[in-house]
Amino acid sequence: MVIVPTEKHIDWKRPPVVLFSIVVLNILIFALYQGLDDHRFQNAIDTYNDYQLLEVELPAYRAYRFQNNDTRPLDQEALKDPWLAWEILGDPEFRAFIQERGGRYIKPHQFAEWQRSRQHVDTLVNKISYYALGLTPSDPGIFSFLTYQFLHGDLMHLLGNMVFLLLVGFAAEAALGAWRFLAYYLISGVAAGVLFLTVELITGTGHTSLVGASGSVSGVMAMYVALYRLRKIEFFYWFFIFTGYFRAAALVILPVYILKELYFLMSSEGSNIAYTAHIGGFLAGAGLVIATQTMQQDAIDHEYLEVERKSPPDPYRAGLHKLYREIGRCNFLPAWNRLVALRKKYGENEELIEIQFNLLSVLDPDKAKEFLVGRMGKTNNHPNIIQ
Repeated sequence: MVIVPTEKHIDWKRPPVVLFSIVVLNILIFALYQGLDDHRFQNAIDTYNDYQLLEVELPAYRAYRFQNNDTRPLDQEALKDPWLAWEILGDPEFRAFIQERGGRYIKPHQFAEWQRSRQHVDTLVNKISYYALGLTPSDPGIFSFLTYQFLHGDLMHLLGNMVFLLLVGFAAEAALGAWRFLAYYLISGVAAGVLFLTVELITGTGHTSLVGASGSVSGVMAMYVALYRLRKIEFFYWFFIFTGYFRAAALVILPVYILKELYFLMSSEGSNIAYTAHIGGFLAGAGLVIATQTMQQDAIDHEYLEVERKSPPDPYRAGLHKLYREIGRCNFLPAWNRLVALRKKYGENEELIEIQFNLLSVLDPDKAKEFLVGRMGKTNNHPNIIQ
């Protein structure tokens, strides 16, 4: 479920310089620094293979797999798989396992040479961004509470965080001021890291590195909500195939968001999404703004918050809103009729095409398949439609 406030537009008379700087910095770090990670990892794997460490560590790796109920065979065929070295070096828990218990499994006459070789390989692995600058609960560095906020796992992780940050960050920066916004953004990220670290050390091994701006972005979302408090503002929601807009008191979203994250935390065992970091960032962002409202009212630009967004009526958006409302009520046939009217008026609109496919999937799955095939034949590709 996604809920995003859409109450404000960017005021270009006072552009969100800090917000744009954060986004650009994240993109540059991902492209110029993290873009070399594959090369760093391959270098570590080549060195691991050159030292023939797989043969030396194999008894320890078998014991590690057995301890973790991993029943995949480690026969001769599996040992020839080039991905095995990648899997071994990419598993921080095995690294901790063999560092702690290597003496039990490495032959005595090989142990000293193995230690030197393994240390060299580990040094190369530690140059990979999420080990070098990520937040690892079992071995956290002071600066890693800041640096992890500017790293991302992959391109989609980066894009998702930056889009959400842009959607809500400009209003928070305008209301709080540039430097306070920057400070609160970073503090939210630190709080996200602290909660993640605490929970991991209590419930897990503490070897999983945290990267990403998700905790900081959750903090900005909470800042936005806390700034508006009981004012009714417009939100966009997306829940499976149901999307649309609604107006509600901003603070209503605080418990909804936290309960959503707690639900996913409890029900998504093995997920690589740090829900605890989201919760920590959200609580910190809300707490910082509420404290500021309580102790330093003049630090917030209330005039900016009070000005309602003024824009000429948009007939397309008004029609889309009614369409989403029918979908949200599960009135699929009336929604279809509204969609047909909008398609006649606005033609080849990608958003309407996507809604048409989703409605057909509910009303007539066979026609949905025909529609999808027809669209693919017409455009060769339609990135917004998946099956």
